Amino acid sequence: MVEFGGVNALHYVTSEAALIEMTRSLASEGGREGICVNSVMPGSIRSPSEEELHPGAAEHTGAEQALRQSIPRWGEAKDVAGPFVFLASADSDFIAGQVVVVDDGWVNY
Repeated sequence: MVEFGGVNALHYVTSEAALIEMTRSLASEGGREGICVNSVMPGSIRSPSEEELHPGAAEHTGAEQALRQSIPRWGEAKDVAGPFVFLASADSDFIAGQVVVVDDGWVNY
């Protein structure tokens, strides 16, 4: 999920920006060897670990997220699988240095 700067988010947005630039740099280095490097950046995906970390918060967080998303629901693992399958296939052989954002049209405001 692409975040924008905000209070108490410096560590998160900084690490996310670093991963984006790392993807681009690795793509430049690997491309000459025929290696395509890309990233998939998922938004909020419901998972057992998410439920474990924040018990009972799913309903409240889900309602808040619904206001910021094009499709108002939590993402699931199956929602993120497609881009990984595509990027691992020969269909993506001319794609490099890209970040595929799978966040349901998240709007941060």
